[in-house]
Amino acid sequence: MSHDSSRALTEGQRSLWLIQAANPKCAAYNVILPVFVDGSLDAQAVESAVKELMNHHPVLKSRITYEQGDLRYLVEEALAPVVIEIDLFSAGREEAMREFDAYISLEGKRPFLLEDEAPFRVSLVHGPGFDIVVFWLHHVIADGSSGQVILDDFVRAYESASTVPTDTADLHVQLYTPESAAESSLDDWRAYLAGAPAETTYPRTLPRDERFSFQGERLTVKLPSVVTRRLHRFARDRRVTPFTCLMTAVAVVIGVASGQQDLVLGATVSNRSAHGGARGLRYEATLVPVRVTLDVPSLGSAVDQVASSLATSYGMATAPFDSIVEALGVPTSPGLNPVCQVVCNSVTLPPPLRIGGQYAHVLYVHNGSAKFDLTIDLWISPGQAEIVLEYCSTLYTNAEAEAILSEVVMFLTDGVANPDAVWAGPFTNTARRSSYK
Repeated sequence: MSHDSSRALTEGQRSLWLIQAANPKCAAYNVILPVFVDGSLDAQAVESAVKELMNHHPVLKSRITYEQGDLRYLVEEALAPVVIEIDLFSAGREEAMREFDAYISLEGKRPFLLEDEAPFRVSLVHGPGFDIVVFWLHHVIADGSSGQVILDDFVRAYESASTVPTDTADLHVQLYTPESAAESSLDDWRAYLAGAPAETTYPRTLPRDERFSFQGERLTVKLPSVVTRRLHRFARDRRVTPFTCLMTAVAVVIGVASGQQDLVLGATVSNRSAHGGARGLRYEATLVPVRVTLDVPSLGSAVDQVASSLATSYGMATAPFDSIVEALGVPTSPGLNPVCQVVCNSVTLPPPLRIGGQYAHVLYVHNGSAKFDLTIDLWISPGQAEIVLEYCSTLYTNAEAEAILSEVVMFLTDGVANPDAVWAGPFTNTARRSSYK
């Protein structure tokens, strides 16, 4: 994108803009990328690196405008954000990190005004013996892949601006390669989802509001190393991915708890080339529905069914999600995500890096929002795996969310050790549940 031109939004970006326009106070699509540096950074070099980053990616200093009959990015130099410096007052590192978490929670709830400001902000947070560079982006311009691109470009620009060299050999660029997807007709989706349930979610005590709140919290469980090794070995032996195993666990846990043998979960897909006719204001452009039928609730019996269903869904993924919703004729409401209320995702974590000769790593924070009823992620890094649950806090209590996450972890733990073990259902032993928090 050149500095003196505008560029039309992609179809996926258009969908995200529409969601934000319909929910202007929503911060659920804020992408927060904090980089923790075990040491001090040169503030002037950080500012120079950010300026170079914006020169390299002009979209970072653009706003979204309606012109020439379409939604477009318009570059404006006046929108280029300055680096805001924040000083933490706590003397101890542990207390300072709690202070940092409070800052993230507060600032992370500030929505982007995409028509008036750039979808990009930067903070430099100074703590006792550490610095944190926080990149704030709206999802309309950033995802998991572009976050890594921004991080790598910033490190290289900082190296050029700083007198302290950075070991670029430690940098690792990992781009997401989308699943190949063949052209499909909406008739295929109608046949695939015919008779599917209108709602798939874990039983809860709280009622559903008339409008989805986008309020949420996040819980995380790190799998023990022995379970992680067994998970990778099981996936390799069954010729599936660890993500397929996660989706199987989620399907079984929700299916048994709800009494459903027929479920529809959501998965993510990239690079859809077209948008459907409905142009729904609330539909995620990256969603693909995955229908799962459970015969025997064990990992060994269910994983092949889930793998087959995933392959079918990805094979038809070029059909836009809002077109699928429209073709199915399912009822829609502001309080209920159509077709998919529970979404599974896989995230590959970047390795540690060095900035200005100092060790650094990405922090993973949450801004108190949720996009769906439940979002369950598998975070993979060398030698370890984590299960991360984001839940809508107006639909589920913290205790209910902890129970859901515990059950998914327990099912995977038992399943990779004994694939034929049948899941008996929600926990009845509170002590057993607490050991998996």
